[in-house]
Amino acid sequence: MRLAALTILFSGGLFAQVNTGSISGRITDSSDAVVANAKVTLSNTETGVSARTETSSAGTYLFTPLQPGSYRISVEAPGFKTTSRDNLVLNVGDKLGVDLGLEVGQITETVDVKAETPLIQSENATVGQVIDNRKIMELPLPSRDPMRLAQLAPGVGEPARA
Repeated sequence: MRLAALTILFSGGLFAQVNTGSISGRITDSSDAVVANAKVTLSNTETGVSARTETSSAGTYLFTPLQPGSYRISVEAPGFKTTSRDNLVLNVGDKLGVDLGLEVGQITETVDVKAETPLIQSENATVGQVIDNRKIMELPLPSRDPMRLAQLAPGVGEPARA
């Protein structure tokens, strides 16, 4: 009885998942000095929903929790050109780090950054994978056990049997 109670108590954490992500970064000028109080706007390009924040005294910003999707970020500060970056793809559990540099100029001038998001996540050591709907619908699931989908991720295997 005691073992069953412990199993139920601790098994809840095994199935927990994070279905959101975050985007954070640091805003600097051309001399790599931080830009405090810059206005940062994040827009979901699929839904049109946007959020605003200001950078801290260390030039950092954070948007969390965010639903998975495609995002656009733009930054403006007095004395600098408005800078933006498109095509930021956020998947479940991602913690994207997007640092942007501002160029001196009028606020009416805009700089669009077309760089791609790096494939390596250096913000944390967690490993995850998004399994898209097509794979879920087309793959056979032996014994109709949805936990078998976890074995699609690299490094995940079947537990050893005693």
